[in-house]
Amino acid sequence: MQKKKNCVFCSAWIFAAAYYWLGWAFLVVTAVGVVVHLYLALCTGRGRRRGEQEDEEDLLDDGNPFASGSAAPEQEEGVST
Repeated sequence: MQKKKNCVFCSAWIFAAAYYWLGWAFLVVTAVGVVVHLYLALCTGRGRRRGEQEDEEDLLDDGNPFASGSAAPEQEEGVST
């Protein structure tokens, strides 16, 4: 009667196979995600938000003393520079 081998590493190949295939799955999902993101950003106009130019103009015009070369801000009374 033969004794059965008690080999721990004989059944450990499943972990190596899972690591191998999960590594490939990660790379494929990452590549597909990059392609989808680039398509959405470039083809559908999601790369630049609509109205961003108006937002920039509002930021420049709202109380910014340095916008469009305007004069220096008025100083408060009693404050010297």
